[in-house]
Amino acid sequence: MQAILVLAMCTLGSGVRLLKRDLSGYQLAKCNDGTPAAYYHDQDVRPAGDKVMIYLPDGGDCGSVGDCTRRCNADPTLCSGPKESVLEQEGGIWSSNNTENPFADHFKIFIHYCSSDSFAGTNNGSLSTGNLIFHGKHILTAVLKDLVSIFGIERAASVVLAGSGSGARAVGYNCDYVSAALRGVNPTVDVRCLADGPDFVPWWVKTDDEQCGDKDIHKLEAEKKFWGRLDDASCITENKDRLGSASLAHRCGVMSRYWQDIESPLLIVASQLDSVYYESSPCIPGAEDAGHRRYTAAWRRGVVALAESIQARGHNLTSCFIPSCASHTLLAGSLAEVYLTGVKVGEEALVLREVISRWLRDENNQAVDALGKENSQCPSPSPLKAACGNLLGCGTRAGVLRRKSVYYAQSFDRRLSPPTSLFPNTYTRKCSLDPWYGSCGRQT
Repeated sequence: MQAILVLAMCTLGSGVRLLKRDLSGYQLAKCNDGTPAAYYHDQDVRPAGDKVMIYLPDGGDCGSVGDCTRRCNADPTLCSGPKESVLEQEGGIWSSNNTENPFADHFKIFIHYCSSDSFAGTNNGSLSTGNLIFHGKHILTAVLKDLVSIFGIERAASVVLAGSGSGARAVGYNCDYVSAALRGVNPTVDVRCLADGPDFVPWWVKTDDEQCGDKDIHKLEAEKKFWGRLDDASCITENKDRLGSASLAHRCGVMSRYWQDIESPLLIVASQLDSVYYESSPCIPGAEDAGHRRYTAAWRRGVVALAESIQARGHNLTSCFIPSCASHTLLAGSLAEVYLTGVKVGEEALVLREVISRWLRDENNQAVDALGKENSQCPSPSPLKAACGNLLGCGTRAGVLRRKSVYYAQSFDRRLSPPTSLFPNTYTRKCSLDPWYGSCGRQT
């Protein structure tokens, strides 16, 4: 694996130098602390070409006055306008290598994240927000207006809205919004959305009602009110008359629930166990709990089922790349190069670069590692490579303990199984993805 890592890092080569442009001319484009927001653009300041990538970075978020105050005090750069006039980005989707990076020939935009609301908030500062401003949606709107005014982005043939982590959540909330805004000035522009490490989570995997008490649902509702969060418009329209405010905030606030409402071509990039979302869930037992392993197993199984549901529905050119590796994001950070070119996933053994390239060409494809199958090319320890006795154990043959390419779960809790509503009524589950599904014959 070290050889792959070194090769990938050497191959992808240099990155880009981005220049800052502040948004002081846009009244609503304010960071949490009231300073002007900003974005960074390619050093070549000529009008944007045919292809543009707008990137929303990870940075986390906060959903209460206490949490946000601690966040801003601990790292003021997360809540304030940037001071650096130049931003250097290296490798991965920032590489200038056309052979290895599908976005090498794109005009690149990096939006500084300082609103703590996944670019979805609209709330002004008040006593209820601790006088913090949550204007992420307004910041994104201002960037789009400025890109049209300064760089002529409306003349682009293709625009990709991409994001990682909290930026991936932002992609979900804003995908069709950005598409509608750009098509308002250029009806022929192709707008696509890439979510790297979004909240593609199995929402049904949680402790029972007595323990959880719908904490997960109320958390999303409180966040929505605190930020003034604007969710996907079509999801709200379809569900507002049949759901209460809490259920609606969850239904249209978690990507694994509303991805089908996104009408623009979407690519979901996620690992089977994203520890950031898993550990932050208010309804997952702690690591010291005796049942923790069952929930970890059910979570991984749930993510595979969600990915399969995309295949089953074949909706709007939605593609996915779901390796069994353990990572929060795959296109951000020091291992982005390896995930882009060095980790083969699914039955076709596709690397992420190939999935992105096909998706950009209107090819709907899914690369998903089967449940319980170890991917030896993961650059960090795979969640399935833990020692025997962890969630997925080792098999024995003739009394000899061996590590096998396919592991079996010690147990799956029936209560935590993927709901049948994920799939069309006439769909038959794939045993190649989940060998433990009821009719597949694999025993737990």
